[in-house]
Amino acid sequence: MRHHLLLWLCLLLAPAAIAQNPPCSISVPAIHLGTYAGSRVATGVTPVSVVCPPSTSYTIGLRSNAGGASNSVRAMRGSRGAKLNYQLFQDAAHSVNWGSEIGTDVVAGVGTGSVQRFNIYPVLLQGQPSPQGEYTDAVTVSVTSNRGTYSVNVPVIANATGLCVVLSTSMAFGSYGGSAIASTSTISLTCTANITYDIALSAGTTTGATPSARKMAGPNGGMLSYGLYRDAAMTLNWGATSGSDTLTGVATGLLQPITVYGKIPAGQIVPIGNYSDSITATITY
Repeated sequence: MRHHLLLWLCLLLAPAAIAQNPPCSISVPAIHLGTYAGSRVATGVTPVSVVCPPSTSYTIGLRSNAGGASNSVRAMRGSRGAKLNYQLFQDAAHSVNWGSEIGTDVVAGVGTGSVQRFNIYPVLLQGQPSPQGEYTDAVTVSVTSNRGTYSVNVPVIANATGLCVVLSTSMAFGSYGGSAIASTSTISLTCTANITYDIALSAGTTTGATPSARKMAGPNGGMLSYGLYRDAAMTLNWGATSGSDTLTGVATGLLQPITVYGKIPAGQIVPIGNYSDSITATITY
């Protein structure tokens, strides 16, 4: 009977000895970065909840499935391998990267036996011509202490709505002596692939001008009439009424140079001097 009693005591004591050395635990919800339209997105916060035994030192690391140990710029993937870059920070100022290299970019803490909370501050980088659609990644969040490592996989999700980036060159007509002269300028357009865009040109800044009767302003109230066109023959006015006199197209995802054709009609008598105007190009997509 005495041997049976000792056996039962061992069975009861063994679980108690193991329970005195539990690992830390961690929980993190999905990281939602919201909707991306080309501008920097830095508004979300994702909480990290950690429970470690009292006085237990620990570190929390974030490792992206798409990168190595030091993840300063991470990548979500969309359809056909499309990429959308993002970053994860330890601070609201988005200045301290949160990676997985101990002693470099992890978060450190000391357990209290209760839940301790930290925040992940995600950022979507601006100016990415990523195709429309959903982008995902997965981050392994690990809490490491002398009691071992506990990890969870956390989804990272964003939706891209498309982006257009536009640059333009000046249109220089040169010297006008009464004869008609023509010139061109270039709108350099880069939009997310398959986006339909519409480009409108304003009337300009000269008093009394319209999209179909533009004017450059000069000295002594002088005005020099000119036109802007969508075609090399200069028969299609380029205005600001969608569906009527704007230019539409479908983006390729690459830079698309678009020519603006300009002409100053002959026979204008104006004061000598420099003439100029400023046109606003509006891209709708």
